[in-house]
Amino acid sequence: MTGIFFFNFYTHRATFSANAAIGTWDREKDIGRLLPVLRGVWGRGIDGLVYHNRHHCLGQMHVPVQNYRYLTDTGRFTNYCDEWPITEIKRL
Repeated sequence: MTGIFFFNFYTHRATFSANAAIGTWDREKDIGRLLPVLRGVWGRGIDGLVYHNRHHCLGQMHVPVQNYRYLTDTGRFTNYCDEWPITEIKRL
């Protein structure tokens, strides 16, 4: 349950608030001091939380989570829809 929260909620909101802006952010500065402890518990999979923004860059979607730290943030992200609930499928 904790993993679902962090990887599906926290990585896609500016803050912990449900009203926060939706997008994707680098969390290295947010949890930098805790990173060694978190890696001890979850291994390199924690990089999926820290560098999740890089996973959403165009052309980098299918990289395994343990390699996110090697990606760069190009600033060119995949499209997303923040209008919920979605009433129809829209072509992006």
